[in-house]
Amino acid sequence: MNNCTISDNFASSYGGGVLAMNGANLTMVDCSILRNMASNEGGGLASYTARVFVERCFINENIALHGGGLIADSSSDLRSTATSFLYNIAVRGAGVYTGGSSTTIHFFSVYHCT
Repeated sequence: MNNCTISDNFASSYGGGVLAMNGANLTMVDCSILRNMASNEGGGLASYTARVFVERCFINENIALHGGGLIADSSSDLRSTATSFLYNIAVRGAGVYTGGSSTTIHFFSVYHCT
């Protein structure tokens, strides 16, 4: 996905804006994930057993119980560069929530992320 906007969506459980799972490979560049909501996990983006690469994106103003902006769980591989996680709301992990004993998380160029 390049130069896209995903906004103002609702999911009754996972991935209000985007849900990547079951071996999916998702790349998002120059995208905005804004004002989405999930009643459980991943208001903006939820990743379960998937590979997700997010570069130069805005993941802002999303809401969920866990992982307001983004959740990566269940053997997910998350890579993020030059991305903004702002004004997200959650009980756990307002910006980013990672979990699961086999979750692999890579934040490259963390000084470029907000």
